[in-house]
Amino acid sequence: MNKRKFHQSNCKEETASAWLVSLLKFASEIEYFKALKGFYLSMIKKHYIIY
Repeated sequence: MNKRKFHQSNCKEETASAWLVSLLKFASEIEYFKALKGFYLSMIKKHYIIY
C-alpha cells in the first residue's frame, strides 16, 4: 500500500497508510479528538534496584 503523509499544525509530521490518513482527516474534520484536548495523565516514577 502506498504511504501518505498527514500532519496538523500542533503535531509533528507522521507517515501512515492511506487508510489511516483518511480516517485521521475525517476525525479532525468532525472534531472527534476535541474532548481529549484538556486530558492530562501524570506519569508514575518507578525506582528499581538491582540485587
